[in-house]
Amino acid sequence: MKKHILLTFGLVVSLTTVFLSCKDNEPDDTNKPTAIELSKTEIQVEEGKTANLAVKFTPTDATGDVTWTSEDKTIATVENGIVTGVKAGSTTVVATCGSLTASCEITVTEASSIDSQKLLGGSDYYVFSMDETTFDKIKDKVKKDYRINGDYADEAATSVLEVWGNSFGEGTISGPNSLGLQESWISLLSQEGEGWGLGCGGIRQRNTTIDLTGVTNDHVLVITYKANSSVAAEKVKFTLYSTNSDVEIPIEVSANTQGEWVKVEKSMKDLFTEGLSWNAAFIDGTTTKTDGSLKAFYTIGLLINGVGNQLDVDAVFIYKPAAQ
Repeated sequence: MKKHILLTFGLVVSLTTVFLSCKDNEPDDTNKPTAIELSKTEIQVEEGKTANLAVKFTPTDATGDVTWTSEDKTIATVENGIVTGVKAGSTTVVATCGSLTASCEITVTEASSIDSQKLLGGSDYYVFSMDETTFDKIKDKVKKDYRINGDYADEAATSVLEVWGNSFGEGTISGPNSLGLQESWISLLSQEGEGWGLGCGGIRQRNTTIDLTGVTNDHVLVITYKANSSVAAEKVKFTLYSTNSDVEIPIEVSANTQGEWVKVEKSMKDLFTEGLSWNAAFIDGTTTKTDGSLKAFYTIGLLINGVGNQLDVDAVFIYKPAAQ
């Protein structure tokens, strides 16, 4: 009888141990997420560049393994939330945790045509527009600094941003400038239709002489700019004005830049051949054209037409590129 009791007790202990062991091996649902989302629902990244995505759990103290996938790896790849642009196009990146998913729309743009290392690696700079951080990087190579140094009402200013018309609006400035820095730039927003009014004007030198005696045929004029995607080609115009003649030289640009920074380069040799001269003094309100009309002198004239169109102009300078 005692042996039977001992066997029964042993069986109960064994079953209890097995039960407890099974319970210990069951998954713990108390710390699983009930929902997930990504830090961004859409991002834009250049070819060859990266952008980061992070997963947010609900509740915030939840944990879980996340799997990342790209619907088109020929457009963009993703690993541990780091998205890499492969080629221009669109795709979707998906984060999965158990049965939960969150997605982000990825737009990959073509690599920028602006090589800041090349643009800042030259010599003999004549600067008309440039952010202070970039200017500091090349200041030992700057021959002349003709950057905007005051408002039009400031009599002491020798370089100003002037815009004709009363319907000028300041455009929205966000993101990095053309050289990849979080710095400001010139932004013109058209609030009227066609005509010489809003957005017409530019970087204006006054009561001063633009001394280009050191500029040679080996120098290049550089302008970096962008326009919103709705701007048609004829809506944006850049023009150079000579100080000692009526010569006005249009600079051909691609107005529809899809909101991406691009650059236009023009050989100073070609500009000199076309008659450009900045070696005479411009006296505000006095210097006239051959027909007797007052001559406004802009280092670069800017025009943006069409309601709601925005033109951004960042760096404007002349330099001698380094030998290749």
